Amino acid sequence: MNDQIDPINNNEDSVGIDLHELIRLFRSNIKIIFLITSIFAAVSVAVSLNLPNIYSSRAILTITDKEIGGGSSSGPGAGMGGIAAMAGIQISSGTNDLGFTVIETIKSYDFLDHLINIDGVLENLYAAIDYDAAADQIIYDDNLYDSKTEEWIIEKPSNVQAYGKYISSIAVSKNKTNGFIYLNFSHFSPRFTKDFTNLIVKEVNDVIRLRDLDESNKSMHFLKAKLGDTSETEIRFTINELIKTEIKTQTFANIKENYAVEPVDSAFLPNQKSSPSRALICIFGTLIGFILSYVFFVVRYLISAK
Repeated sequence: MNDQIDPINNNEDSVGIDLHELIRLFRSNIKIIFLITSIFAAVSVAVSLNLPNIYSSRAILTITDKEIGGGSSSGPGAGMGGIAAMAGIQISSGTNDLGFTVIETIKSYDFLDHLINIDGVLENLYAAIDYDAAADQIIYDDNLYDSKTEEWIIEKPSNVQAYGKYISSIAVSKNKTNGFIYLNFSHFSPRFTKDFTNLIVKEVNDVIRLRDLDESNKSMHFLKAKLGDTSETEIRFTINELIKTEIKTQTFANIKENYAVEPVDSAFLPNQKSSPSRALICIFGTLIGFILSYVFFVVRYLISAK
């Protein structure tokens, strides 16, 4: 019988600590636990108060219908693919997702390279560290940029260096249900947040417009050269129709302000910060202080009990 009871006693002895002992440990060390927790709480408050406010603005965009007069995918180009191929001309199927193109353009290095050539963009992205609400002025890191002389203290950052700041400040996605593109931008300055979000919308339209115009001009030169090289009536008819299509593209690009995307809801001037959440920082900081201090005494007790 004793041989059967001994294992049970051994299991009971292996239990390191019970609930009563935990309560006793807390009561006997409550002053030190309270002191450590208070220190963590004070540090959390100090850290949260020293963090600058971040403001966010959002624009909701819709893809622009780039057809003049309605148009459809079954228009002239759709029925002329075979004849155009005979002439050595490739007709685009028109199935490219313009929304995907817009999103990837906004997130690209080339687009940022375009943006930082605009006055005020690079320093506000790379060197800004806070915002003076009373003076409505952005505060810059004096070790990076001198706002008085408007000169860089360091070597002017490249687009690669600025890209990390840029990509961490924007969020752009397409809603699969309604097809809208949601563009969010965050910054220390609420005014720059709004202005830069609207600037992104304007510039992405211009970049895609210029890209399409360039491709269209190249197509026009090619088609006109092909037209002079052939005498076959059917092929000439096809080339003329393709030239008309390129003229429509160029006309639309030159007259439409919002060429690729159109704001459904333009960026707004935020009047409330989006982060940091100072209350959560203080709560979690205090909680971590309490847990760490209590765990310290529990671990110390277990070590001394061995």
